[in-house]
Amino acid sequence: RGNEIVGNAGLAAELSKEVNVGFHTQLSDIFAFSITGIYKDLRNQAGLEQISSPLLAQSYTIYSSDQYGSDRSVEVVIEKRMSDNYSMKLNYTYGAAVGTSSSATENYAALINQDPSSPNAVLPLTPFPFSYDRTQNANFLFNLNYNKGEGPTIFGQKLFELFSLQTTTIYLSGTPYT
Repeated sequence: RGNEIVGNAGLAAELSKEVNVGFHTQLSDIFAFSITGIYKDLRNQAGLEQISSPLLAQSYTIYSSDQYGSDRSVEVVIEKRMSDNYSMKLNYTYGAAVGTSSSATENYAALINQDPSSPNAVLPLTPFPFSYDRTQNANFLFNLNYNKGEGPTIFGQKLFELFSLQTTTIYLSGTPYT
């Protein structure tokens, strides 16, 4: 029957190697800064391969372990720790995730819809952005806390006594296909 993927017990194990290099420093009692570089190498990632021969009545598709990719990013964190009843943290990441296939079945359509006169399907030979690649990520966290007996005074009353406010602001760039 056509359009099925046959399992492959001979797949190689998927490999990933990750290297993180960073620098973290405390600038004062309340301010801290860090920068981290991250590199991740992906090998033997699952993909698909089409098997065809003049001796076969119909070609078939099997899983293969020939896909690869990499993920590179730089992360910067600036933090103001709790003092004067508030704290803030800014985390910004710039990265790129590229490879030949985002998932094992991503190239399935190219394999089954290939030109019948062509002996091989045209699959990516060079890395392209993964479907989950998000170039820019930023998070800003803000905390405001007043304990018992703290806060601005209005008419002799502590207006924000036992008050707590936390906000998170997130900025994300779009994925490659948005």
